[in-house]
Amino acid sequence: MILPIVFAVLIAIAHYWSDRFCKVCREFGEQMFSFVAGIATVYVFLGLYPEFYRQARFLSPYAMTSVLLGFAVLYVVDKEIYRKTSRSERRFDLEMAHGVGLMAYYLVVGIALYRLTEVSVRSGVLFFIPVFIYSGISAMSLYGLRLTDARKTELSYLEMMQGFCVLAGAFIAQFFFIPSSFMIYLVGLVAGILTYVVFRDMLPKGKQGEPLYFVVGGAIYLVLIAVLWTL
Repeated sequence: MILPIVFAVLIAIAHYWSDRFCKVCREFGEQMFSFVAGIATVYVFLGLYPEFYRQARFLSPYAMTSVLLGFAVLYVVDKEIYRKTSRSERRFDLEMAHGVGLMAYYLVVGIALYRLTEVSVRSGVLFFIPVFIYSGISAMSLYGLRLTDARKTELSYLEMMQGFCVLAGAFIAQFFFIPSSFMIYLVGLVAGILTYVVFRDMLPKGKQGEPLYFVVGGAIYLVLIAVLWTL
């Protein structure tokens, strides 16, 4: 099928241009950061989790442990980085760890996108839209990060790999058989990883952020999700 490959290319492009888009967003400071955080939060709870539940509801309740595992693994990695790296290296190492987690997310997105579009074009489109929007704002997780130019270049290569993972996932689904039960556990795993990344990297900390913009961003995206549910 060509359509899921097209969807994967569009998501990869959105992710690649996310950094350029978010550089413009940062000119508006904490207001835009809070707005994007609201969108990302609604995406996790009302976009990613319902999709996982729809696939996992026929399996054992133990399928939910994959979400916990994804969250816990990244948490443990973070703590090990804090314990074993110097302050100067810590920010970069954390971003690398979260970036690898996002690579897993995009790989599974590519697989799920192909599988859902194969079932029906409608299912593929409904899955594609929220993922595409999230991909366009994902670079906001680097908001306020102070890195050297060399480190920023290394992270930009990682972002390119994340975009490539979407295409790789779609091609894997096209040429290899993946059992549905295994796929569901993979989706749960990356749901846990992405939950940690969003709450750790994208939500404003302490006195930072503007609650009103967070609510507005979440409300606008909630309306979009509600419209998609009615289709």
